[in-house]
Amino acid sequence: MPSDKTAVLFFSRTLNDEFGAKSLGLNRKRFSSLYKFFVNRTLQTVKDSGLPLIEFYSNQQVGNTFNERLVHSLRVVAEQGFQNVIIIGNDTPELSVDDLMRADKALQKGQNVLGRDSHGGVYLMGLNLDEAKSIDFKAIQWHSSFVYQQLCDQLEGVFILEAKSDLNTLEDFNVVLRLRTRLSRGFRLSLKRILFHKAERAQFFMGFSKFKTTTWIVRGPPQIAF
Repeated sequence: MPSDKTAVLFFSRTLNDEFGAKSLGLNRKRFSSLYKFFVNRTLQTVKDSGLPLIEFYSNQQVGNTFNERLVHSLRVVAEQGFQNVIIIGNDTPELSVDDLMRADKALQKGQNVLGRDSHGGVYLMGLNLDEAKSIDFKAIQWHSSFVYQQLCDQLEGVFILEAKSDLNTLEDFNVVLRLRTRLSRGFRLSLKRILFHKAERAQFFMGFSKFKTTTWIVRGPPQIAF
């Protein structure tokens, strides 16, 4: 059963910022379809887990660096009264409900949680918010292949999830489409249609659906020190 002491922090760029950072050579319309496909899938996974969700997009994040923006977001989660946080992004489609539930269970036992991605970073980071105050986030070389190891060096009692692929380049997408993964045939078909065909043809296969989930979107600065 999911804990009401743990929140999932969805930490993501907006569509505009994501397109500017990594367009993958797609035109804006096709990239928009891809972005919505991934975000929708990730948020649906969180919804299915039953864990509270806090969405923090780049136009809501406060700070000049990734480190500053992340620390500010953690302060906001703590201000909401949560004891633990599971941080995820939008580029790991293999993320499952089971991953989130295992992370929550480990956090309830007092462990921190890391899920390594295919580039040496992390696709999931689970932290006790009190213990997170002692982490030197400035020492982490974010967006590098050293992130996972540097976090392991700082954290104690880490529960390690299965490694998964994150998709940041066209080669990443080609690998996922070429190799056998846990992604369903339908997902791979939708992905192929977005990447290699007109976006209009992809809409039928993406199956976007509206859903309700416990979500906080916070814009103001936190009132407590982190």
